[in-house]
Amino acid sequence: MENSIFMHLYYMKFKNSILLLIVFTVCASFKIDTNNLIGTWVYHGEKAAYAKQRSIPKGRCFIFKKGGKLIVRQNAGWCGTPPITYRNFEGSWELTSDSTIRLSYKNWIDTTTTEWKVSSLTKRWLKMKPIFSKPNE
Repeated sequence: MENSIFMHLYYMKFKNSILLLIVFTVCASFKIDTNNLIGTWVYHGEKAAYAKQRSIPKGRCFIFKKGGKLIVRQNAGWCGTPPITYRNFEGSWELTSDSTIRLSYKNWIDTTTTEWKVSSLTKRWLKMKPIFSKPNE
């Protein structure tokens, strides 16, 4: 009887180890598909994600282009009180890992470099969050 309890516990431990290995492998294997990344992305707060749009909006967005070219549409100046004036700022993007993107662009005051961790990317939705940001000196 005692032996069967140990066998059962050993089996459960083995089963849980396999499950954890599968979860870590799936999570670690996410890779950005640059074909899906190309396009105009607008933030949707209720989904905490960016939605792909065909046209350029009046407000803030990221426009990823082929060849590592980037346009960031954001405030044209320091004032964030409505009415806000937006402007397109040109820059570049590059993959720094399978799931990280580095953006570098000139804004109204300086050139900025940011890194974003992408957690999911489909043809219509992009989930990413900033992990690093600094103005270039």
